[in-house]
Amino acid sequence: MQGSRRPDYIRCYRVLGLKIGCEWEQARRHYKLLSQRWHPDRHQHDVDARVRAEKNQRAINLAMHTLTDYYKVHGCMPLRARPNLRQPDIPAGTVEEPSEKDTGSSNEKQRPRVWHSFAVALLVIFAAWFFWPVSDTRLVDDSVPMPVNRRYSSSDIGLGQKSPAALFGFGDTPEVVRFVQGEPTVAKENAWYYDKSVVYFKNGRVAGWLNDIETPLHTTSTPISATRKTIRIGSSSHDVARIQGEPLFKSPTRWDYGPSYIEFRQNRVSGWHSSPLRPLRVEE
Repeated sequence: MQGSRRPDYIRCYRVLGLKIGCEWEQARRHYKLLSQRWHPDRHQHDVDARVRAEKNQRAINLAMHTLTDYYKVHGCMPLRARPNLRQPDIPAGTVEEPSEKDTGSSNEKQRPRVWHSFAVALLVIFAAWFFWPVSDTRLVDDSVPMPVNRRYSSSDIGLGQKSPAALFGFGDTPEVVRFVQGEPTVAKENAWYYDKSVVYFKNGRVAGWLNDIETPLHTTSTPISATRKTIRIGSSSHDVARIQGEPLFKSPTRWDYGPSYIEFRQNRVSGWHSSPLRPLRVEE
């Protein structure tokens, strides 16, 4: 990514899952989150997962190092659009005022410049539309496919009323969540609270949720089982999704719920870590 030629900054942004020209603080926070996610020590019990984590860790470290070098030199992120510089004010009397005879000829000379600027603007817009990467929130590991969610017509969205017959899932907008679940009890930038249940957002899309038994969410996952309300060793991933809800990050051997996580072996629960900041519904 960094060699004798100019670094590929677009690839750096894609590896980190960032939008081109984002703020430095946003890139730094997202990098710390990815470093915790792909730290090899978190995959000690799975050789394949550990090798994949080491590979991803090297990729995000190199990408962040390249962006950091540019930020230290220029004081801004690479490929970030800069504001137009303001032209200095010209004191009165330093330039001769055009006469009425020259007015017509000067306007004729400026017309090609106007069309030239318009053509350049159209070219820039087309280039930005053609080369701008598709906005998504996928991380380095794309091995786990995201489920296809149900779509709604524009007339169904934004009513602000709870609709038990509809469901929302990964990638849906806040308008869809509001239509399906109703107005949240507390609404923050990246999280909506429905009493004890929480819906998490990332880049304006649903990234995960915490489904409480007392106030269940209308999600694409199967409703919580009435016979079992806790997770235990040997529970299937289907049971975990019903009881705990969809995770923020998912792999075949591990599901992450913020600071807490659940480990799997052959699609069965083999262990977990329940943090007090976000406790799991596990069997004590």
